[in-house]
Amino acid sequence: MCIRDRMKNVGLVFNRKTAVLSHLVNPVPDSLCEYIWHFGALNDKDEYQYIRSSLLLIPELSGYYDVTTELVQQSHKFIKEREDSSSVSLRDISRFCKVFKWFFKSLKERQKPKDEFNSFSLKTRYWKDSR
Repeated sequence: MCIRDRMKNVGLVFNRKTAVLSHLVNPVPDSLCEYIWHFGALNDKDEYQYIRSSLLLIPELSGYYDVTTELVQQSHKFIKEREDSSSVSLRDISRFCKVFKWFFKSLKERQKPKDEFNSFSLKTRYWKDSR
């Protein structure tokens, strides 16, 4: 099986004009429509609580939970205003947690965690004070 056949099997299409690989989206058959639900979106308060509960699992953020929760929620709001509400996901929060843990571990490995983290601290304090 050649690469083109494999790409079609997973729904990928190559556009020769733009040299872009994209997904092929097929319409949902009418027979499946009754099994599709739209669960809506969280309100701001519930979203804040969800973000905060996820961030509480990162001990390195101790003392910065409120400001970090606010920053993540504001970034979601920014994208929703500019794009679409479906452009952000609650999965983004777990991605943020993974990236932050990786970043903090990387700082520790470079033997400068306090200097670099204080930079993060100063930036978040500046953001908080400027509001």
